[in-house]
Amino acid sequence: HAPTVSFILKSTPLASVQIAHELAHFVQARRLGIRQAVPVLVPSLQIGFFGGVTRLLDFPKSRTDLFDYAIAGPIVGALVSLILYVVGLTLSSGLPPPTGDVPVLPTALLQSSLLLGTIAQGILPDLARESTVQLHPLALVGFVGALVNALQLIPIGRLDGGRVGHALFGSGSSALSTTCLLLLGLSSLFGDNPIALYFGLFVVLFQRAPDLPTRNELSGVNEPRQWLAAAVGLMLVLTLLPCPIEPATVAQGLAGFPTI
Repeated sequence: HAPTVSFILKSTPLASVQIAHELAHFVQARRLGIRQAVPVLVPSLQIGFFGGVTRLLDFPKSRTDLFDYAIAGPIVGALVSLILYVVGLTLSSGLPPPTGDVPVLPTALLQSSLLLGTIAQGILPDLARESTVQLHPLALVGFVGALVNALQLIPIGRLDGGRVGHALFGSGSSALSTTCLLLLGLSSLFGDNPIALYFGLFVVLFQRAPDLPTRNELSGVNEPRQWLAAAVGLMLVLTLLPCPIEPATVAQGLAGFPTI
């Protein structure tokens, strides 16, 4: 996996995804009068990095302000990632024989995400019949960017999702954060996913604590923001859930069994 990690770390488009994410936070912070620290990049051996950590330096005025600040980064980052992913998949059709600059990855990687795997199957119809896939670098950048933004949306502690959860539920978000932290821990321990394991360790060590409260904890967010949060939550679930097993894959697996 060293060439892939090296490619990710050197990739300017992947850096642009994180820059777009942090720039959206910065713009909202300036608009809302929220002071924030300089973002710190969190490295990852599997996917390059897990995103950035940005501390709040003062109390947001209201839960609405906290919501607008927290959700801006993941939305912008996810949109940029999906655009790069679709463009990269389109450019992956009819690529010449593999070279050192074009990643060749197991098809199971794309199928580890229901949303991203479904998009890939729609653009690359032969994907389900192949064990490996040759991707344009932009597709890999978009895939990793979408995954990173989805992880940041998990409603735990000081993650963007934790801040969104606090904006929606106030002090009641602590129960949601604890539940998601438990589920992430179980997925890390019993799932066959090293990304979840290392991200879970990072969250437990650095991001599980609740963030600063808002100056007005009594007023919640309005209904349009609640619907936006529901749509973003659906995107989170679809991105992190794996693709179901394809019928063709099942048929291939049963081909070696004797018939009755």
